[in-house]
Amino acid sequence: MAGVVKSPILIGLILLLLFLSSIVGLLISQPPRQITLTLTETIRETLTLRSVDTVTITATGITTVTVEAPPTKKEPAPPRIVNLSWEPVRIVNDKIYDIKVRFLAISDVDPIVSAKLIFTPEDYRYFITKYGMRPQDYEIVFPNDTRVMELYPSDGVFNSTIEEFTTLIQNITGGVEYKIKVVVKDSARREAATETKTLYIRQFENLGKELHDKGIIVGASYISGYFPWQTGKNPDDYPLLGKYDAVDEIVQWKHVDWAGYAGVNVFFIDAGAWEDWKIKGTEGGIMKGLMGKGIKCVFFWGPWGYYFVKGTDPNAPEWSIDLTYSRNKDNFINQLYIILTSDLINHHNYLKVNGRPVIRLYDAAALIKETEAFIELKSRIKYDVLFFGDTTLKIPAFPMYAAGWYFPLKDFSHYDWISTWVGFINAEVAKKYSTDYDEWYYRMTEEWSKWVRGIGKTYVSSVVPGFKYIWESEGIERRVDRIVNQLAYSLELTKIVTFDTWNDFAENTFIEPSQKEGFSCLDVIHRTFSEIF
Repeated sequence: MAGVVKSPILIGLILLLLFLSSIVGLLISQPPRQITLTLTETIRETLTLRSVDTVTITATGITTVTVEAPPTKKEPAPPRIVNLSWEPVRIVNDKIYDIKVRFLAISDVDPIVSAKLIFTPEDYRYFITKYGMRPQDYEIVFPNDTRVMELYPSDGVFNSTIEEFTTLIQNITGGVEYKIKVVVKDSARREAATETKTLYIRQFENLGKELHDKGIIVGASYISGYFPWQTGKNPDDYPLLGKYDAVDEIVQWKHVDWAGYAGVNVFFIDAGAWEDWKIKGTEGGIMKGLMGKGIKCVFFWGPWGYYFVKGTDPNAPEWSIDLTYSRNKDNFINQLYIILTSDLINHHNYLKVNGRPVIRLYDAAALIKETEAFIELKSRIKYDVLFFGDTTLKIPAFPMYAAGWYFPLKDFSHYDWISTWVGFINAEVAKKYSTDYDEWYYRMTEEWSKWVRGIGKTYVSSVVPGFKYIWESEGIERRVDRIVNQLAYSLELTKIVTFDTWNDFAENTFIEPSQKEGFSCLDVIHRTFSEIF
């Protein structure tokens, strides 16, 4: 008390103090109050006090008395969850099937009495809003493997304020990143929760890696930057992922996961001329991202645009690119030099064969008189490069037809691997040979592979499901059985095949899962490789 209470009202003050101190009400949701009472002979005021309230009592004409409610005991803190972690414990061909989760639960006062784990896929519904993925495709692309698990301590019983937990999550579906959330309670029903996140877990085993380990190289041409929907054109079919951007990390993971399932172990990354700004920009970032997710990649260079002048040699076809012509020679050397001295070449997942980085040259059939250009380029690089070019001609040009006019224009000595582009097809071929294309494909593959082996080079077989430009009404109809037949035949002749393409929806040559065909292309490719090897 403050001051001295005079005797006529001493008893009243004592009673009031006893009365106020006996009433303890906790109304924490309201702010502290300053309560003032004037003391008379009869106390008629009833109060509910809280620990935060201050009461001032005035004894009329005598003095002032201050009463404070007693402090409330501090509530114990809720439990704590520490060292939440996960690690894979069963992996088959890069596919994680089982993981182990560990954590520690600590309570300051009351023992831990329960714990549970909630295992849920990350939410990627932005694919629907951003890329136009169809809602019905969402769980096909991103499987829902949600689990809720009641946990028990490592010793089997809840009997302590400190409990250690270790649990297995088995037979994970994959195809997503997962959130791992744990919730614990103590005997006073206080609760704590925390969560962590896994990396992307593959949905499929990596058959591509298994084939690579056996010496079988399976490539697919990968479009990094151009898609028809970006220019307002409507292809015959769309990706199952929607109108995606390949910069997206989850798009990349899906492509790597799905390609590995089919047996593809190399992406030939198409970015046209691969100028320095592309290597350091979006296209280079896509390539680096794909390699970082476990697939081999190769620069797929092409003599694009205004860099090269065609038809400068009057004795050669108008589509030819003469590399003795100064502008053509300089751009060929400079562009490939930039590629071959870039950091991407040194990535551990850049494809190298016996230590030699591979470069794929698009439309290499158009390059003529290339001897001096190759020699100068190699002298600047100062290390051995494996050049892969589509130097064969299109249907109906067999090697015997090319011997009189085409071969004298070419220097095949600088090409290590020789192939065609999209199964010997171009727009003209697609119109003229649509009805008997399959027959022509086998004849061309047989003749050109024999000729390539005859000059001591390696033949790479091109496999396609069909072909049609989005701006053309005619083309070679897509057929899944064509992929099976071409692939099986190709593997009798060579251990290197390439699917042209993975994702070119503008030319209808894609094998990537699509809205109309689903996984049909990848499924038959997977089965074919599995049966043969």
